[in-house]
Amino acid sequence: MTAADPKADFYFRHRAAIEEWAALRSTARAAFNDGLSSALSVFDPDEVLGASEVVEQRGSWHNVGLRRPEWPANGWPVAVVLGWNAGTVLDPARNELPFVGVYLEPGDDRKEMSKDAALALATVARNQGWTGQREDAYPLWTQVPQPEGDPSMASWVQASYEALHQAWTALSPAISHFVSTSTPSTAQDG
Repeated sequence: MTAADPKADFYFRHRAAIEEWAALRSTARAAFNDGLSSALSVFDPDEVLGASEVVEQRGSWHNVGLRRPEWPANGWPVAVVLGWNAGTVLDPARNELPFVGVYLEPGDDRKEMSKDAALALATVARNQGWTGQREDAYPLWTQVPQPEGDPSMASWVQASYEALHQAWTALSPAISHFVSTSTPSTAQDG
């Protein structure tokens, strides 16, 4: 008989409890998805009514956020969003966390537009501490980690709401300036 690995031995001794706890992830994920989906409640209606459009996308990737009507009207289908993968959020093996970012809708020139937006808005995003690597759909973004000190779902949802509000406050003026001075085909650092 070979000596067991201490971690494997621990697992086998506590297997029933470990599996019971692991099964809670799907329940927690559903509750977290619901909490994140109501992120727009952080905004004062007077702050955004008439000046903004709500963006809500459901699917494997969820986006909830805002955009100004002139952004897509000027050829820039962008929004400031809270995003997450509904099926894998909270999965430690995938490091799936909610995030805030600038979202760019699909289109033929999405890749180039994403590069242009990332370049033009990089300073503002960096000043917000955003560190995500550019992706075509999300030229600028950062994760919203679980708050230290209060690991409750409510505090994480609240931190996500606050991150979206801070992102909107910081980035919407910069995006408005960028889209008013650039066209998708000639976008430059504005």
